[in-house]
Amino acid sequence: MKKIHLIDRILLSGMIPSQGSWAQDKVWGDCKKKLDITSEEVQRHGIQMSQAGIQWKSEIDCKLDGKGEEISGTGIEFSLIGKTDTPIKFPLTDKEVKICKFATSLKKLERSEEGLPSTHVDLYETFVGAAPIDLDFMAAEAERLEAAEDQAYEDSLTNDEADKPDKK
Repeated sequence: MKKIHLIDRILLSGMIPSQGSWAQDKVWGDCKKKLDITSEEVQRHGIQMSQAGIQWKSEIDCKLDGKGEEISGTGIEFSLIGKTDTPIKFPLTDKEVKICKFATSLKKLERSEEGLPSTHVDLYETFVGAAPIDLDFMAAEAERLEAAEDQAYEDSLTNDEADKPDKK
């Protein structure tokens, strides 16, 4: 059975579509309730919610690097994100997961210009599969960037030569 951390519940809640048919809205609302943060969790983790976003107590390690890096993703800004909480049993059924379209949302994020945020990698692996790593693409992209840098360097040398006055 899957286990889920507090931060992942917040991220998933933000991915649930907000408008659909009456039946979809009902199921989505029920799913959001199941993913909700409890008042005990709010108190234990010192969670503060405001229009600016959600913040945890400063002593909680950041999920990414322990430095309290600010992260933005699904319209919610996180500061000092931790996975120090005890994960709970995943509260949604497989049918609810399909109706909430988590896999679709995560695939769209992965294909977006910004790419999959690092905060969503665990969720991607859970709902879509292995994290997307295309080594062929990465190698081709590295070669393309290296060629562009080489060309820019050669162009700068050519421009330097053209800028020098002729000595006749």
